Amino acid sequence: MTLKAKLEQLAHRVWSSINPISIALTPLSWITARVIKRKHKTYLHNPGWHPNVPVIIVGNIFVGGTGKTPVVISLTQTLFEKGWRPGVVSRGYGVKSTGKAQAGRGRLDPNTFGDEPALISSRTNVPVSVHPKRVEAVQLLLKEYPETNVIISDDGLQHLQLDRDIEIIVQDSRGIGNGLLLPAGPLREPEQRLNQADVIITNQLSIPDQQDKADDNSIRLKPYQTTMMLKPTYAMHISTGKRIQWEEWLVKHIDTPIAAVAGIGHPKRFFAMLANLDIQIGFTRTLPDHGKITQSDFQDINQEIIVVTAKDAIKCDNINDDRVWSIEVEPVFSNPDWIDHITRRLAQL
Repeated sequence: MTLKAKLEQLAHRVWSSINPISIALTPLSWITARVIKRKHKTYLHNPGWHPNVPVIIVGNIFVGGTGKTPVVISLTQTLFEKGWRPGVVSRGYGVKSTGKAQAGRGRLDPNTFGDEPALISSRTNVPVSVHPKRVEAVQLLLKEYPETNVIISDDGLQHLQLDRDIEIIVQDSRGIGNGLLLPAGPLREPEQRLNQADVIITNQLSIPDQQDKADDNSIRLKPYQTTMMLKPTYAMHISTGKRIQWEEWLVKHIDTPIAAVAGIGHPKRFFAMLANLDIQIGFTRTLPDHGKITQSDFQDINQEIIVVTAKDAIKCDNINDDRVWSIEVEPVFSNPDWIDHITRRLAQL
C-alpha cells in the first residue's frame, strides 16, 4: 500500500468517530464552516452562471467515493433512451490542467480527461468535458456539441459558480461519519445540506427486502430518497478486451485464488462487494484514488486472478498481465422510478 493510500485510510478511520484527533482538529472545522457560510451567502444573492439548458448535479457532502460515477452513467444512459441528449462535465481529477477545458466523446485518454470522465464517456458515448471550473467545461461542451439539451455534472455540488436546476446527492453506508466538517470529519458541508437536495441515493451492499414504493405524495417530497446496490454485469480481460457475462465468469473462477486491487475513493466497498458474492479473496491492495496504475502494482501478487474496478481498468492500457480482469457493475435501485421523478422535473423547467 502506498503512503498516500495509507494516509487516506487513516483519515477515514479518524472521521468515523469522535476521538482525540477529531476533537483536536475541530477548531479548523469552524474555519471550514465560516468559509462555507460565506460562500453560500454570496451565491444566494448572486446566483452562478446558468446555460440555456437544464443542469443536474450529482454530488456528495462526504469526501471521497460514495458511488457517484455509476449513478451518472445510469442517469445519462436512461435520459438518452428517453430522448434527451445529455452531456457530462467533470473536474477531471488526477490530471494536470492545461488551463483550457477539454471535450470529447467515446474512448478518451484518462491522462488528459481523468479516469472517471474517461469511464463515463466509454460507457455512454455522450459528450464529456472537463475543467476545474465547471462553467468553462459546460461552455466548451455546448460549443462543440450544440445538440446537447441537458448537462449532468459528475461531482460539483459545492461548485456554486455553476447554477443548477436539480441536485442529486449520493451517500453510502458511512452516512455522515462523525458528523464533523473537514478536517475534523469527512463532510464538505454540514449535514443540513442533505435537506436541500432533490434526490438522495444511498449506496449499500444490498437492497432492503422491503423496497421503496413511490406514490403520488412521495414523489412530491423533497428530498426524494432511494437506495442502490452495485451489481456485477461483466468481467473484462484487460489484455485481450474480451468481455464475459458475470455469472459465467464467476462459475469458472469461483474456486480460483483471487486478488483484488482498487484505486477508488472507498476501496473497502469493492472488497466487501466481492466477499458478499462469496468470492474468496486471498489478497487485497489499495491504491490511491485517481492515481496511476503501473505493472509494478501487480508484479508481486501471487494469486492466479487479479480483479480491478472498471474505473481502474481505464488506466490499464499499458498493463501486460494475463491475470488481470476488470469487474463492470451497474446500479440496481430499490425504486427505479427515481429517474422518472427527474424527467418530470426536467419537463417542468
